[in-house]
Amino acid sequence: MSWFWKKATEQSGRRYQSRPILDRNRAKFFVRLCQAVPTFYVFPQVALSALLSAAAGKNQKADRARIAGMTVDYAIYNANLTLVCVINLDDGSADPDADAIAHRCFRDAGIKTIRWDAETRPTVDQIRRTMLSSINRAKSTPDAESQAAFESEVTIQPSNEAGGARREAPDRAAPLQHAAPIPLHMPGLSAVKLDQLTPGKVLQTNYPHIWQRITVFAIEPKHLKKYLLSLSMQDRAEKRAGFSLEALKEIADIQTQNDRFLTDEVRSWQPGFVNP
Repeated sequence: MSWFWKKATEQSGRRYQSRPILDRNRAKFFVRLCQAVPTFYVFPQVALSALLSAAAGKNQKADRARIAGMTVDYAIYNANLTLVCVINLDDGSADPDADAIAHRCFRDAGIKTIRWDAETRPTVDQIRRTMLSSINRAKSTPDAESQAAFESEVTIQPSNEAGGARREAPDRAAPLQHAAPIPLHMPGLSAVKLDQLTPGKVLQTNYPHIWQRITVFAIEPKHLKKYLLSLSMQDRAEKRAGFSLEALKEIADIQTQNDRFLTDEVRSWQPGFVNP
């Protein structure tokens, strides 16, 4: 068999070659998705069989076969590996019958599906707003098995003191979401505006974890205000190092601009198609 394989390869050249995982349009949208939800994992071209499992019973084999070979363009997971939603771009090339089957399967499993037109892709800000309810729902109903596995890897950090250990600094983001879980859906700071307010990129470069939180909360001014205020709180056992003057200026500029949205009138926007 190895002789036959070698001979065939010599006659026809390479038998396999690499190929892009995404076409040009979907690759561009992948970048936009990552910008919209920087603290989430975006997995492209995921098989339905990796996202759904058929219930045990006499129809299990048929149910598995029904979704075999199907994929979604993007599956969005949070940091605890809880599935947030799935996203497809509609370019007219998909089989309508297969799409309908996939839609029913995800709805039956309680998984949110979002579809956008491939030619008129939404902005980063629109993506965030459309996904916000799914993000909040994933936080309120985490996957217990994934959560346990995640916590077992990241909860303990070495101590600077001899013979001891300490836990990571408390997460200020989750309590803010739980305190006001229903989003206001009022206009907020866009990614472009955040870039304009931070020309020196001090937060983005020197405090990337804080910058990621700011970009997530930017679409909800109430949450962002609480988070920015929490940065000045001393809630750790050890004394906090504090921020540089340049970083404090960026925080102050963001806070000033964000406060304006808390008094402005709510403006409407056109969301993408989301299944009920």
